[in-house]
Amino acid sequence: MRKYQFAGRRSIESGIIFVNCLLIVLVITIGECIHRKNLRTPVALKTAKDIVPSLTLEEFNIEIENGSKLVILDNLVLDITDFINEHPGGRFVL
Repeated sequence: MRKYQFAGRRSIESGIIFVNCLLIVLVITIGECIHRKNLRTPVALKTAKDIVPSLTLEEFNIEIENGSKLVILDNLVLDITDFINEHPGGRFVL
């Protein structure tokens, strides 16, 4: 009959530590792979032309003649109807 000796608590703890370290390395490696894959994925950027409709100068002048309160700032047409009375410099500045 063979007798086995218990190797002791120290060997069990070292095995648990090894498995935990292995799992941590595995999780970090998987996360790094996902991160690198996301870096290679192209991102479709939208320009202002895709989001904001455009007006010609004639259309802008027609809107002004119809009573719209519009201003042009950095090539953007802004409707200031709701903001005109709240402007700190007053409506005449606008």
